[in-house]
Amino acid sequence: VLSAIWLAGAAVFALVSIISYARYTRRVLKTSSPAEEETVAIYERLCQELGVKKAPRLLVSNTTDSPAAFGYLRRYIVLPEIPLSLNSLELTLSHELTHVKRGDLCIKLLSVLARSFHWFNPLVHYAAYKCETECELSCDEAVLSDRADEIRTEYGETLVDILKFCRRRRGSLTTHFSPDKKAVKARLGNILYGT
Repeated sequence: VLSAIWLAGAAVFALVSIISYARYTRRVLKTSSPAEEETVAIYERLCQELGVKKAPRLLVSNTTDSPAAFGYLRRYIVLPEIPLSLNSLELTLSHELTHVKRGDLCIKLLSVLARSFHWFNPLVHYAAYKCETECELSCDEAVLSDRADEIRTEYGETLVDILKFCRRRRGSLTTHFSPDKKAVKARLGNILYGT
């Protein structure tokens, strides 16, 4: 009986995660359009600088409120339709490309699998949350390495600006530039003070 309950819980958790991700992906792709030429030029340059050999397709969508990377068979980076300065755009794209380069989407998938099998254990859910936060902090650190203080400040302001547009939590199987209000304080401290 206990095995059946455990298996049913794991199946439900995994199924809900997959359906949520599939709905998000379908909605974004249905409402997306190609990025402007200037944005594409910045993106292509960053892909070259960061050594991203197979660049994800770059999209702009009005159904997402935070820049995100998603896709397992075919990769995408999607930008929301919000105004960003050229510097902010470059920093944001660098952040998402760093996720792609490091394979953070695979880490997200493993995290969902662990949470599915241990759906009853709050410590596993907490560990997955901490892993996600550390991935974001690590990408922030990589993007801001050897950057001037004014760039760090602009990056922090961009994070806060994007957070203002965030109305809902993204799925567990995508990255998101500004995912969680609770994690933003730690990220801002790391961005502005390097701690």
